[in-house]
Amino acid sequence: MKILQILFAVILASCSFAISSCDRYELDFDEEIITRNFNKEMEENPSPNEIIGILDASSSYTRITFNLLSQTPEGAMAVSDQKDHKGEISVADSSLFDFENHKEINARVAVFNPDNADTININIKLLDVEE
Repeated sequence: MKILQILFAVILASCSFAISSCDRYELDFDEEIITRNFNKEMEENPSPNEIIGILDASSSYTRITFNLLSQTPEGAMAVSDQKDHKGEISVADSSLFDFENHKEINARVAVFNPDNADTININIKLLDVEE
C-alpha cells in the first residue's frame, strides 16, 4: 500500500508540473494589436520638440513598436517609442506648423509586434492665431 501511495504522489506531482509549465508560446494564437487614429486641433507655431500627444495602441503581451511611414509636410513630426509601450508624437520642425502654409498636418504610423501589424493615421488641424 505504501508503494502505491508513493507512486500516486509521483504521478500527481509530474502532472501538475506538466500543466504549470505551459507558456504563451505553446498556445496557438496571434497576439492582437488594438489601435485608434489620432486626431487633434492645435494652435500654429508650436515650440520645437513640443509633445503633441501619445498614440493609442496596445498589445496583450509583447512590446509594440512604432515606425513613421509618411507625413505631409515631410519632416514636421517625430514619433518615438516610450518605455510604457506608447508612441509619443512631437514637433520635429516647428516652421512647418504654419497655418498660412499648411492647414493640416497628416501622417501614417506603423504599429507592430512579432505577430501582427496595424496602421494609425495622425490628423492635426492647425488653428490660426494672431501674429
